[in-house]
Amino acid sequence: MASGLPVIVSNDGALPEIINKSCGKVIEKENLEENLEYEIKRMYKQEKEEREKFKKNAISQSKKFSQDIYCNKIETLIWNVGDFHD
Repeated sequence: MASGLPVIVSNDGALPEIINKSCGKVIEKENLEENLEYEIKRMYKQEKEEREKFKKNAISQSKKFSQDIYCNKIETLIWNVGDFHD
């Protein structure tokens, strides 16, 4: 996502919570190979404007998961746990 590529993930695990339809596609885990092939071909055939929109949205979405944001959230969680024990 950070490089501006649309992301294709399966509906297994936590990745579907990160991806939205403006920056990628969540596919069914069943028949994974066929679903993946279909989505790659579909994305490849998109108009240039649509690809540019995906690129912009993928980069924007990836910024929500930066190392700084992650570390700040962990730090906040650690400090908040201490509040429960006081």
